Formats: sequence, structure tokens, C-alpha cells
Amino acid sequence: MNTRWRQFKKLVPAEDFYECYHENKPQLCPICHGKLEVGSYHEGYHGCVETYRQCKGCGYTRQWSYGTTYLEVGKWFINYFYSTPDKEVERIEAEFAREIVKERNRRKTEIRKYYRNRG
Repeated sequence: MNTRWRQFKKLVPAEDFYECYHENKPQLCPICHGKLEVGSYHEGYHGCVETYRQCKGCGYTRQWSYGTTYLEVGKWFINYFYSTPDKEVERIEAEFAREIVKERNRRKTEIRKYYRNRG
């Protein structure tokens, strides 16, 4: 956090600061640290019904639409519905986190190989 945000934090109440900070800060991809495309769709009565976060560079995708969640990292992808049991959702989210780490390490290795073979 840079100095300007620290000064701003002193002037603004905590809950307003965090909303403003996260609103203005670009969201980064957990794999390649590129900028994520983030969007959502709201319906008047129901509120937010669709959200998505995706990176065009590495293929990371996390979408939620009308109770269905779609997760994708590299070649791994899965869908689950809102009625999926909590234990199963925890297992899927843990596996998704592991796949993110695997993909990050795979990309790092590919970059090292590229620069090693190039020189």
C-alpha cells in the first residue's frame, strides 16, 4: 500500500476505506499477475445474478451465473450448482487452489526453459 492510500486511510472510516481501495485497485490474475477482466450483471429485483473474472493471457476463469459456478485453470475445469453439498464445494475449491499453484509453477518452468534455450 503506497503512502497516498495510508494518508487516505487516516481520513476515512475503515469500512469506506476498504470499499474504495478495492474498488480502485485493479484485480490481478493469481497465475500470471495480468489484469483480470471483471464484470457482473444485475437484475432489479434479484440483485447480482452473474459475475465473471477471466484472464485472456493464461485462461484463468471464475464465473458464477444463476447459482452455477464454473472454474477453469489451464486444462482443468469444473462446474458445480448451488445445491452441491458444502463438503463437496470445499473439496472443489481446495482442488482449484492446488491447480492454480500447479499452473503458476508450470508457467514459471516454461518461462525458464524459454530463456535457457534462447541464450
